[in-house]
Amino acid sequence: MVEVNFKTYYILTKIWGKITNKSPIRVGGTRGYGIGEPDLPILRTPDRRAVIPGSTLKGVFRNSLARYLKNVNPESDLAFAFGGNRVIGGSKGKNNLALGSAVIFSDFTTRQPIDVYERTHIKIDLSKGSGRPFQVEYVPENNEFEGTIIGRNLPLSDMSGMIYVVKNLMDLEVVRIGGFKSRGYGIVRFDVAKVEVYLPSNSVEFETRLGILSRGITRKISIKVENNSLKENEKSFTIISSSSNELFNKYEINVDSFYNVGKTMLEGG
Repeated sequence: MVEVNFKTYYILTKIWGKITNKSPIRVGGTRGYGIGEPDLPILRTPDRRAVIPGSTLKGVFRNSLARYLKNVNPESDLAFAFGGNRVIGGSKGKNNLALGSAVIFSDFTTRQPIDVYERTHIKIDLSKGSGRPFQVEYVPENNEFEGTIIGRNLPLSDMSGMIYVVKNLMDLEVVRIGGFKSRGYGIVRFDVAKVEVYLPSNSVEFETRLGILSRGITRKISIKVENNSLKENEKSFTIISSSSNELFNKYEINVDSFYNVGKTMLEGG
């Protein structure tokens, strides 16, 4: 059976990520109207930690892949990783397939509460030839935002390829997060702290259309655990620890091997 849904979990991947802002960053909330409140405040948790919403990160990842990957339709092909609608079928008939997201992003939050930092910018009115000052709240550089990314039935090699692309684009300062990018905001570094894979057994086989490069084409996925290696088709990941419970076998994957598979996947290795 070809799975494009999540009635059965063949593989779950959980990535603990860290985003470090190398320049001021602002992901804004609703406009401030209170006395002494900045015109454009940042998003915060109730305990005043700064937030990058998971929905924002999902958009950053999807748009980055759409720009980087060749011959990919961002609306239809990437739906097999990020959710959406895709028309499938041939001469015998076509169906509109609604897809849930195979990738789930949590909110990324700072470790500690953030004080109020403001900068004044000028909004230019070209018709009048004048400007109006306004205050922008921001998170100062060198703060760390932490969160998780979960893959559901998405092949591990696709997860590693996705992370490898976006990490490198962020590290090169090509991809930025938040508003006011043209004013130097939003330069970040992305790092993976830990990768865990959950399997129902140490040997799993399934067919799926899910993936960042699959374009909806069915692929056979074979996953086997042998000694300290997790092998997915021809790709090999190094296991550094393992455990199990009544639901899943859990394997922690070496981060360097995770990156390396992502690199070779995109190079066609």
